Amino acid sequence: MRSLEDHHWWFTTLRALVSCELRTSELRGSRTICDLGCGSGGMMALLDSSWHCTGLDASPQAVHECINRGLKNVVVGDIHRIDLESASMDVALCLDVLYHEKVDDLRAMLEIARIVRPGGRLILNVAAWKALRGSHDKVVCGARRYTPDQLMELATRCGFVVEKLHAWNAILSPLILLWRHAGRLIGRSGSDLFRLPSPLNRCLSTVAWWDALACSRWGLIWGGSLFGVFRKLDSQAESCERDTATS
Repeated sequence: MRSLEDHHWWFTTLRALVSCELRTSELRGSRTICDLGCGSGGMMALLDSSWHCTGLDASPQAVHECINRGLKNVVVGDIHRIDLESASMDVALCLDVLYHEKVDDLRAMLEIARIVRPGGRLILNVAAWKALRGSHDKVVCGARRYTPDQLMELATRCGFVVEKLHAWNAILSPLILLWRHAGRLIGRSGSDLFRLPSPLNRCLSTVAWWDALACSRWGLIWGGSLFGVFRKLDSQAESCERDTATS
């Protein structure tokens, strides 16, 4: 991941999506942010000095890579038991963590809800649609892929309301589907992530970015990943919402 994430089209597109959300008016004035499952620090490295950022990852090697980047406040930790005070974060990032085989997604989401302040945001990215599962999922220990309904139900159970939810990588998903279906037939193993020629990587970056913008604008839900922004309810808002639903 460290050798690819700074330039590979998939990583750069995801970071661009997150960066756009962090610049929205709804998040203006937010200062504390936690990158849960920060990996080798590609997302944290893009956050400007106005953010007080904490990074957490289960892998000591990943944390070591973050430190080598010069990042601070990065610790080895467990997403099921986050060593942060309750309601201490304005924003939590959880990018391609919930699907991991060692993560209990419900426990993890409840713990994320604990550390996010009422009215704070969770920015989430997950692998989507079981039909797109392939050898890459096995390599990265991906145990599950989500539908929009599954993700919304999980977020709602943990005290979040959905503000935005859409797929991305929709244009390339038919090719991904064929590639992974063929891989299952012939028993292909290995990851789909590898270094690409620079012109091809730039082309895919452009395609993926415009694809993500189109998916966001029209709320498309078919694609390789689901990207969502969720707001943490406070008790009063939660009560009003339940009263509305009941009536």
